[in-house]
Amino acid sequence: MQNSKKAKSWKAALLMVLAFFLVMAALAAAGLVPMGGSGLRIGWQEHKWAGEWSASYFLGTRSARLQGEGGTVHIEAETKGGSLAVTVKDESGAELFARQGLETASFDVQAQGPVTVSFTAKGHSGGFSVRYA
Repeated sequence: MQNSKKAKSWKAALLMVLAFFLVMAALAAAGLVPMGGSGLRIGWQEHKWAGEWSASYFLGTRSARLQGEGGTVHIEAETKGGSLAVTVKDESGAELFARQGLETASFDVQAQGPVTVSFTAKGHSGGFSVRYA
């Protein structure tokens, strides 16, 4: 009888933990829970929070969904070599801003609510920073 209670207790605890992680994953996917963090990979690094994102020395395309209180998304780009392009889209997918061949510069984009910012780098050395201002 004792082993049966322990087995049921263990199964119930496991189900509760699994349910918790499923709920958190669903909330994060819906953008209701701010997710952030930092990452370091060979050749580049990235820092990402709810309203701020930066990376340096990467290739390919990287995108992030940012949320913020302000009505301005501030973008800073540094290009030492190669090419860098940026696109900012609102929640409905409408393009708010796009630039290709970014040199070292900064831009302010008017936005309300969550935005998706995408950078595409080809042979790029340098980095970028994006934040709600």
